[in-house]
This record gives sequence, C-alpha cells and structure tokens, in this order.
Amino acid sequence: TQRLSSGGDGLETRPGDILLTTRLEAALDELPERQRLALLLFEVDGYAHAEIGAILGIPEGTARSDAFHARRKLRRALGGREGKP
Repeated sequence: TQRLSSGGDGLETRPGDILLTTRLEAALDELPERQRLALLLFEVDGYAHAEIGAILGIPEGTARSDAFHARRKLRRALGGREGKP
C-alpha cells in the first residue's frame, strides 16, 4: 500500500493532520485492491479513467465506477455525508 507522507516538505504538521492521515490510510487499506488503485491513479496520479482502464486491464466505465465506489466508501469511513462531493 502506498503511504501518505506529511514530512520532509517543509510544511508544519498539526496533530489533526496526522490523525486524518492515519484514518485515511486505514480506510484505504480496507478498500478492495482494484478500487484503491483506481482511486489513487485518478485522484493522486492524475490519470484519466481511460488510462486507468488500460493500466488495470479493465473497461473505462469499470475504472470510473471503481473510483466512484472507492470515494464513497472513504467518505463513509471518514464520517462524511453521502451527498457531499
């Protein structure tokens, strides 16, 4: 699993940031692998859904769906509302 880093960039780290990072990493670890990869490739690495499909060997629509469902599961795990973008 790819880990999120909060150090080494010269920015001050607040205790709440560390807690959020820990919760986010735990929630990411709970996602099915393909959903986690689709989400990270889209949100972190900036790939388009078509590119994600090619990377993962799945149709573009499946990549889009996997990223959507992963985002929804993360929102639930982190206590967000369903209707919030």
